[in-house]
Amino acid sequence: RYHLARENLLEDYTKENDISFLSLRLANGFGAPANSNNTCWNLLINSLARSLVFNGSFTFNSSPNISRDFFPLSLIEDFLVEIITENKPLPSKVLNFSMGHSLTLKEVSSRVNHIFLSLTGKSSEVKFLNKNNATDTTNKGDNFEINNAALLHAFGKKPFDLSSLDQEIKQLLQQCMID
Repeated sequence: RYHLARENLLEDYTKENDISFLSLRLANGFGAPANSNNTCWNLLINSLARSLVFNGSFTFNSSPNISRDFFPLSLIEDFLVEIITENKPLPSKVLNFSMGHSLTLKEVSSRVNHIFLSLTGKSSEVKFLNKNNATDTTNKGDNFEINNAALLHAFGKKPFDLSSLDQEIKQLLQQCMID
């Protein structure tokens, strides 16, 4: 709500002052940082990957059924370059950087764990302390999705698939292993 209120204020201001604006919304981003001293380790997938590399385990305090729409940060750069350099008309004043579908914490941790195993040959453990089957009610149901149709249409892109998610996870894990 706080972010939406700010967007509304910005829209009002730009109308009054004849200025255009674009709001770029990022879903649950993750990705390898430029350097290991970066503060990105509080991002969920980043934290999970780093913990698997350094501790061989990760513990969630949440239900495994909570859904989130995760987005690889490396995909943003291409969009930003096009927005800045091509000055093309956009169909919306709000663009959502999202995959367009959600994964549960159990599903995403399983993906990270599988890629970790394929890279290292080491098994790891992911635990959920809250084992109830509750879903995240703030997401209005199990299939929480952030509509990214305007973003994809504006740039002539096809819907994202999970291979880009897996590639970013792999790069993130490799970065953690170097550090």
